[in-house]
Amino acid sequence: MKRRILKVAVFASLTAFLVYCLNTIFIAKHRYWDGYDENFYQNYFGFRNLPKESIDILFLGSSNVFLNVSPPNLYDKYGFTSYNLATPMQMLEQSYYQLREALKTQCPKVVLLDCLVFEAYDINGESYTHMAYDAYPIKLDKVKHLKEVLNEAYDFNAFLVPFWLYHSRYDELDISDLSGVKYDETEDYLGYAPAFSINSSPVYGLVKGRDDVTISDDKITWFKKIDALCRDNNIKLVLFKTPCQTSWFLEDSIRVHELSLEFHLEFWELGGLHTINPDTDFCDGGGHLNDNEAIKVTCEIGRRLKGLLGEPELKEKNVRQHFEARIYQLNKCRLIQEIKYES
Repeated sequence: MKRRILKVAVFASLTAFLVYCLNTIFIAKHRYWDGYDENFYQNYFGFRNLPKESIDILFLGSSNVFLNVSPPNLYDKYGFTSYNLATPMQMLEQSYYQLREALKTQCPKVVLLDCLVFEAYDINGESYTHMAYDAYPIKLDKVKHLKEVLNEAYDFNAFLVPFWLYHSRYDELDISDLSGVKYDETEDYLGYAPAFSINSSPVYGLVKGRDDVTISDDKITWFKKIDALCRDNNIKLVLFKTPCQTSWFLEDSIRVHELSLEFHLEFWELGGLHTINPDTDFCDGGGHLNDNEAIKVTCEIGRRLKGLLGEPELKEKNVRQHFEARIYQLNKCRLIQEIKYES
């Protein structure tokens, strides 16, 4: 009997190891499926590489977070350590999962939740859903969560074992794929993805654009779970909105403000900052900010955080070194981009 149990245990362990190896080898360097070029593993392992219990602030949300807020600059100018644990078109159930996983290694004082999700993202598509979950290892709580939230049309097996999805890459593999997970420390900007192009926005500020704004019951349910998780862990939850001219209007801001009052939370509406120049500070015509404006928004967030938390405490040496390395790499990236544009 003992031998049989041992054999089963050994077989299960070898199978799990084989699946792990196949997953890491076959998953594309960036984004293979559906043609998206998004390295979601870079974000996940950047967070995993943080010193334990080292961040003051955790940002959750969509591309309006990872394009619009620069944690390296927040640390460099204000001393707050933070991370953008964001994914494209991140839905509230995905924000909840990211937060729950983050609290296993970090104890942030504040969670800033992007509010665009209340207006958009009733569904974000199977590809973007993979970006929110694929990097996390298979565990029982992940299986339960996926069973609760996945669209019935999605292939559940592909979410449990990514190799199920990526096996068709067998004829594209090269020696670089054997290195496994595609993480580059020199491109780790604490979840920030700087954009350097300039594409002006025809309008700027909070303008009227909707007749009626409602937030679905499903979104409220997941928002309550995020709020409860923050309260249980003595975390200040703050709702915030960065400038977005393509899908955020005055009516949306009013509705989220009402929601914040209902839950006794702060709401930081940053969509009308006087420092923004609509001719130079957007990268795609008004949907997202470029690096120039992201620094301005980050500074405004830093000022508000000082009002909320006071001066940040001095971090241990290994934490300071980690965050100083991130701002160094980001500034190096900016210098390279500046040289390219001059050329």
